[in-house]
Amino acid sequence: QAPCTEISEEVINSILHPNVYGVIYGLKYQLAAIEKSGGNGSIIINSSVMGSVARIVFKGAGVYAASKAAADMLAQYAAMEAAAHKTRVNTVAPGIVATSIMPMDAEGYDAMAKPMHVLERAGRPHEIASLVTFLASDEASFITGSVMTADGGWQLKA
Repeated sequence: QAPCTEISEEVINSILHPNVYGVIYGLKYQLAAIEKSGGNGSIIINSSVMGSVARIVFKGAGVYAASKAAADMLAQYAAMEAAAHKTRVNTVAPGIVATSIMPMDAEGYDAMAKPMHVLERAGRPHEIASLVTFLASDEASFITGSVMTADGGWQLKA
């Protein structure tokens, strides 16, 4: 990607459409369906620690970070609106997680995360999934409008 002054409209749209518009439309239809079924739901939105901590990880990171900050804020407003229907809305904001999105193994992700995470490694998908499972459960019935970070201490190094 390119710095903000050089980023193309195509790249901007490729980031904003899924990360902002996708959240807006997802909330619009999910909340309506939960309300129609009587309420009592839980929505968890995937965000990123980059939505709350400014750090240049790659060129053009600002647009990505802004899209994740927008997702966090949309979730907070949705949580206020959905509370009347006993529905909770939260976001999960991971740091670097070893997934298949980039062509590297867990060791490569760990090397990338080492200077950014105080735990000096990347997260693993099951660690993020455990947080999502908890937020979806009745054990998290008092949590709404929260941005739950699972970032290996990323924010502590900012």
